[in-house]
This record gives sequence, C-alpha cells and structure tokens, in this order.
Amino acid sequence: MGKPKAQRAPDPYQTAAADYAHNNPNQITPWGSIENTPPSFWNQGTKKKPFYVQKAPGSMTYNLSPELQSILDKQLQVSGITLDEALRRQPELANLGELPTPDRGRYEQLLFDRQKGLLDPVFAEQERSMRDRLSNQGLPVTSEAYGYDQGQFFDERNQQYGRAAMEATLGAGDYMGQEISNAAALRSIPFNEIASLLGIQQVQPPGLNQFYAPKGTDFLGAQALNSQVQQQNYQNQSGMFNNMLGGLFGLGTAGIRKWG
Repeated sequence: MGKPKAQRAPDPYQTAAADYAHNNPNQITPWGSIENTPPSFWNQGTKKKPFYVQKAPGSMTYNLSPELQSILDKQLQVSGITLDEALRRQPELANLGELPTPDRGRYEQLLFDRQKGLLDPVFAEQERSMRDRLSNQGLPVTSEAYGYDQGQFFDERNQQYGRAAMEATLGAGDYMGQEISNAAALRSIPFNEIASLLGIQQVQPPGLNQFYAPKGTDFLGAQALNSQVQQQNYQNQSGMFNNMLGGLFGLGTAGIRKWG
C-alpha cells in the first residue's frame, strides 16, 4: 500500500462553467427558443498554478418564432412612426401662449349691461303705466301724492339695478373661471395628443413571458460534498498508512531487541 495522494482542489472556473450549464438549459417552445452559452476561459498558467483569463462571457440568446418575430417587427415599426410624429410636433409645445388673465371689470360690466337691457323695457312700461294712472286720477305732477308714487317706483327700480349689479359681480368670477378653463382645455390638446403618441410606442416583446425559469441545481453544493468525501477518504487512508508504518516500525524495533 503506497502513501495516499491528497485530493486536488476542484478547478473553480470549470466548476462555475458546469454550474452554469446545469442551471441554464436551452429551451425550445412554440413561442421560440432560448440558447445559453457558458463563459469560457484561457488557462495561461500551469496545472499546479493556473491563471485564467476570460475568453468569452456567458450569453443568453432569445429567438422568437417567425410569427412572433413578425408581430414584434410590426410593433417596432409603428412605434418608430408614432415617436417620429411626436418629435415632429414638439415645437407646438414651445409655442403655446400663457393662460389668459381675465378682466373682471369687463365681465361685471357685460353682465350688468345684459341685466339692465332686460330690466329697462320693463321699467319703461311700468313708468308709462304709472304716469297714465296718476294723470287719469287728476293728480298734478307737482302734487305730493304724485311725488310719493313716483318715488316708490324709482326706489324699486334702483333696488332692482342694485341686485343686478351684485349678481354681475358674483357671476363675473364664474365667467373668469370658465374662460381660464376653456383656454386650458385648448392648450392641453397638443400635450394630450403628443402624450398619446408617446404612449403608443411602448412595445411589449411578445411571448418572452412564456419561457419558464429553470429550477436551480445545487451543483456547487454537490461539488463541495464530493470534495469533502474525497478529503475524508484521504484522511482515512492517511491514518491507515500511518498506522501501518507504525506497526512496521514496532516490528523492526522488536527484532533489533531480540537479536541485539
């Protein structure tokens, strides 16, 4: 029985390449295929003192079926057209004016004039009817009764004009807000159209989600366990070898003592 040799440590690069190959199998499906290529290395050293330099990195290549590849090509073509259109219309965003600052006084005057235009014919008719009534009663214009009825009429008319002015003041805020909203809506049209064009160009690669994620193989654990078992075997063999040498040494010593 010769002296046992110690187990050489596993080559880490070969172990890594084997682990990659175990855990990244090629896949072939109706939607296409995945081809995996493990990394490769040059050993520029020796067996005892290896020195590795990467020759080629690992790669994963997706190959769609002809049908899905055709769909993807068409989607990319449409995306390119829409993106070009969005870029062509980009200057429109730079030429947009500021939102308007409405003139509140103008709206107040417009609303009051509209209300006054509706009230004036009514008051004119009421005033004519009042004067006819007072005249038919034989009341002179300078009489106290004539002046009282006329004063009441003027007070009522002024109150109506006052309410119209108040409503115009309150309503002007609504019209100002509506003017800003209308301008903002018109201003947002090119934004929305360009955003829509940019949204269309988002492409989801068809079928790639149909590939499965392979279940990992604990190759590194198996390699470590194998090295551990071989190391244990080496230690056991070394122990047996040392015991054998010890036995032979004991026999020789006994013989020397016997014949000495």
